[in-house]
Amino acid sequence: MFGYVVINRKELTKPELERYKAYYCGLCTGLEKSYGKKGISLLSYDMTFLYLLLSDLYNTKDITAEKRCAVHPLGKHKYTTNELTSYVSDMQILLSYFSLKDDLLDNDKARDEQKLLKLESYISQLKEKYQRQYNCLSENLQKIVALEKIDEDNIVTLSTLSGEMIKEIFAPKEDIFYKQLTSIGKSLGSFIYIMDAFDDLKKDIKNGSFNPLKKLSKKENFNETVKDLLELPLSQAASSLERLPLDDNLSILRNIIYSGVWSRFEVLTR
Repeated sequence: MFGYVVINRKELTKPELERYKAYYCGLCTGLEKSYGKKGISLLSYDMTFLYLLLSDLYNTKDITAEKRCAVHPLGKHKYTTNELTSYVSDMQILLSYFSLKDDLLDNDKARDEQKLLKLESYISQLKEKYQRQYNCLSENLQKIVALEKIDEDNIVTLSTLSGEMIKEIFAPKEDIFYKQLTSIGKSLGSFIYIMDAFDDLKKDIKNGSFNPLKKLSKKENFNETVKDLLELPLSQAASSLERLPLDDNLSILRNIIYSGVWSRFEVLTR
């Protein structure tokens, strides 16, 4: 479910790329501080986007420092943390937990079950601290699972529920930015569901697994149809992004929304 909301590295300037890496490493630092090595293993580009977005929007007092780590043992690298690092780290854990639950229902992998068990000790506390976000994730995942069990192949219905599932984690509080933030979350959640289904299609056909794009894939101009399906939520995400008072990270966020998110689609359709 993760890894599609990425940068287009070639289109970023060197300072922009260094800034992106610093936020990415800052989120990694936050995950390690709160959740140890388990947290580091769950670090995603998707949540780095959220970290960049919220840090800019709320004008956080960023602290950029340098350190060595297990991933970069040979030299020091920059990392950026602020008062939102903890929130985004917590959301990464919550989202990973529900994503693993979904994966287990689909695949029954022992490795996923072990990862899930390692996260469960944190969930009761996170549920109490973030009831709005937790309930949204839980309720909409249940709806998705129920529809997938009866082989519902309406990709719009399923992707919409995926967007509903994710939208609340994009809003740390219900303030003047809530509408636009949840709109971005909902749109990207829909995009991720469709992109994930497209990415897994060949494997799911081979394994006889559920995939809502199976029937659609038999029709002409399938790739173009999927592109159209992806463009709608992305246009909505871009529209909401442009309505927010962003500054420092806007060029990177635009790079992701307008270009980077298409990276995997372009690989699959070559």
